[in-house]
Amino acid sequence: MAAFTLSADAPALQAYYARLANYRSLGTSNETGLRHAFAALLEEVAAKVAWPLLLERNFTRPARPEGVLFDNLRIPRGHWEAKNPKEVRQAHLPLEIEIRQKIAKGCELFNTIFENSESGILYQES
Repeated sequence: MAAFTLSADAPALQAYYARLANYRSLGTSNETGLRHAFAALLEEVAAKVAWPLLLERNFTRPARPEGVLFDNLRIPRGHWEAKNPKEVRQAHLPLEIEIRQKIAKGCELFNTIFENSESGILYQES
C-alpha cells in the first residue's frame, strides 16, 4: 500500500482551512455546510494514492458514512463520518461520545475518521 506524509503546512490542509473560513464567513456553521471542505481535503489527499472518494454511498447497514475511499480493486480502504460541530457544542458532548453513539447505530470502524470540522479521531486497523 502506498504511503505518504501530510505535513501541517501542506497546501491541501491550507486549502481546507481557507474553505472552512470562507464557509463560516458566509454564516455556515453546521455539518451540511462545512463537510464539503473536508470532502475536498479527502479527495485531494486520497488522489496521491489513486483512491476515489464516493460520497453518501448507500450501504445496507443502518449507518451510512459521509464518504468511503476505495482502492483500484474497489476494496473499501477508509470511511469518513462527519458530525455537526454546533450540535456537539450545544450538547456539551465531546466528539468521543458522539462516536460511541454512531458505533451503537452500526457505524463502520475499519479505518474510519470521525470529524466535526474542529477536531477528528481516526480509528485505524493495520
